[in-house]
Amino acid sequence: ASEWLTSFEAEARHPLMRGGGTALNRVPVMIARIRTDISLARFDQSVRDHLLDVERAYWDLFFFYRILETARVGRDSALGTWKRIAAMGGGPNVTAEQEAQSREQYYFYRGRLEEAKRDLLTAERQLRYLMGISPTDNRMLRPADIPTLARITFDWSDILTESLTRSPEIRRQKWLIKQRELELIAARNTLLPQFDLVALYRWLGLGDDLWDSDRNGANFPEFGTTAFDELTEGRFQEWRLGVDVQGPLGARAGHTAVRNSQLSLARDKARLEDLELEISHALTDSIQRLHAHYALAQTAFLQRAAAESQVKTLAAKVEYGAVTLDLLL
Repeated sequence: ASEWLTSFEAEARHPLMRGGGTALNRVPVMIARIRTDISLARFDQSVRDHLLDVERAYWDLFFFYRILETARVGRDSALGTWKRIAAMGGGPNVTAEQEAQSREQYYFYRGRLEEAKRDLLTAERQLRYLMGISPTDNRMLRPADIPTLARITFDWSDILTESLTRSPEIRRQKWLIKQRELELIAARNTLLPQFDLVALYRWLGLGDDLWDSDRNGANFPEFGTTAFDELTEGRFQEWRLGVDVQGPLGARAGHTAVRNSQLSLARDKARLEDLELEISHALTDSIQRLHAHYALAQTAFLQRAAAESQVKTLAAKVEYGAVTLDLLL
């Protein structure tokens, strides 16, 4: 003889303490969304850094064009001086030492010009690389804009607030802190006992055979019954309604998870303070360098004007033989 037992049951379980509540169930979804926002902040930072590199390479190329032009002017000026001295021949105001000195200056400025060409081509290839174009295509990139000569000033409170608000590093760190707070909520929930409301309903079937295509209408405990017939007839049903309570003693794993979440949250908050301090210092340094460079540019312009005036004066005196050529050189 054989006996077959079949059952079909449905159970509903609703947590009342650990794992209960809509706020806790939303934590995984909110953490996933925060991770997406963190990835977007990293992308914004990458785009910003790339644009900054392109802008720096653009103005570096402009700078090397100016260096090239300066070196060309210096070479042409030294070449003109050498030619004038060579044309004078062995005059009383020109010695072989002065001719050699003027020739040495010409080759010096010609070397500066060659170095400037080399640096210019390097800067041009760097800009091409950042722009994603080929290193050579029978064209030369040249900046179309020129730097503004006007003095630029910023309101410190406005730019500091804007930096702390729009900085991708700050936004990413704030999202990370929000993620740590949600992880702390989830960790604290594990300290609660498992207290679930449980409802169960079950259908049973018992017979001599499991399945028979010819239903004979026999019911248990008669001979020839089938388990699936009894199950589908629903003669044997039962239900249960109750609570399920579980809880570990001491909850060491839960306390460890809570402590780890608390330390991670404190660490990320400290990192946010460091980032804000770092950005404020970097902004201060940038403003100070901006004012210092503007003052140095003004001083350099005045120095250049004075040197140009001095060269013109000495050149006129050399023509009349009032001073020696070495002073002009």
